Amino acid sequence: MKEFLYDALATQFGIILKSDNPEKLRERLYKLRGAEPEFADLSFIISPLNPETDLWIVKRVNNEKV
Repeated sequence: MKEFLYDALATQFGIILKSDNPEKLRERLYKLRGAEPEFADLSFIISPLNPETDLWIVKRVNNEKV
């Protein structure tokens, strides 16, 4: 699952993950982010457009979403 976080860090804005349970996926990613300081600039957002399937991993710059 860390590979998703590294993929998001390697992009300009972040990535979109598809899941049958985005809430549960977000919880798992929060745990990973808390254990690794290098992921501190990532936010996990349930998509407002496709909340049943999409989780956005968004990069933050200076504590703001890009």
